[in-house]
Amino acid sequence: MFPLEEVWQKPLDDTPATALAFDETHAYVPEANGHLAAYALVTGEVLWQVALAPTIAPVTGGGQVFVATAHALAALDARDGHELWREPLEHPLVSALTWDTGWLVGGTADGELLVWRARDGALLWHLDLGAPMSAAASIGGTRVYVPLTDGRLVCLDLTSGRRFWTDRLGGPPTEALPLGDWLFVGSDDNSFYCLSTETGDQRWRWRTGADIIGAAVVDEQRVYFVSLDGLLRALDRASGRLQWQSPLAIRPATGPMMAGRSLMVAGVDPTIPAYLMTTGEAEGGVKMGGELAAPPHVTPWGFTIGPSLIVVTRSRTGEPQIQALARSLEPALAPFTELPGTTLTGH
Repeated sequence: MFPLEEVWQKPLDDTPATALAFDETHAYVPEANGHLAAYALVTGEVLWQVALAPTIAPVTGGGQVFVATAHALAALDARDGHELWREPLEHPLVSALTWDTGWLVGGTADGELLVWRARDGALLWHLDLGAPMSAAASIGGTRVYVPLTDGRLVCLDLTSGRRFWTDRLGGPPTEALPLGDWLFVGSDDNSFYCLSTETGDQRWRWRTGADIIGAAVVDEQRVYFVSLDGLLRALDRASGRLQWQSPLAIRPATGPMMAGRSLMVAGVDPTIPAYLMTTGEAEGGVKMGGELAAPPHVTPWGFTIGPSLIVVTRSRTGEPQIQALARSLEPALAPFTELPGTTLTGH
């Protein structure tokens, strides 16, 4: 993955109004001037721009870009930005949207959960949960897992809204990660949990020294998460036993990001450190020219061709820019430890 070098950079008129959205080929930037712009990940070219002012981060899926404004939810064609459908909203959405396999899920400030059919915007069902969402909902199979600010994690049938179970954690949950029979979720009660997706029963719990931040990520053996005590941890998925923990050189603002065989953790700091997934050993990382102004994005295909990392930064004088970086194909320069060539001796 490392070292990384700049592929392209483009100035922005203002700091993005929300986090960016991404698909395989585009970055969608919610501009503070009330526009949404699509940038090509490979070249940085602005492919289209529409007059929409998102109030929460857009989300992508199925060739569409979904944008929530103060009064409506709209779907755009990702290829050219033309509007596919628009549905009015009685109340603004305040939680991040979730798209998965044709379903679209969002929540309002008064605790209403809404589920739409993504292809045409039809509202399939809605439910008053009594509290707003603390993070984005998660979809696993035919179930949706909804974290609430009052500390509840609610599991509902995705097709009907029927409740399967409710688990009350010690504080508002983070975005949950369902994986087969396992559900991984953090909370601001200084705990990271593994629950049963079937019943909500606790399989194991790991106590930390501070709140969990962001969503966890997993590989075949371990689950990785970040907490505000400044540690990145790797636990055994099945048992919850600690495999390793590494101190962070920054104050984290998001959960870990998987980047090849490494994990990257971002904050506001210009440095994005990286750690080996196998041992937690610090490696490489990226030093930006200014502080981060939005959560970065690791592309799923950029480790051999094209950009690997997309970032929005703000210079010391406040000018924002979007920048793409890729793995350098040239070996890093290093001083000679001895002169090259063959030593000649004479008689």
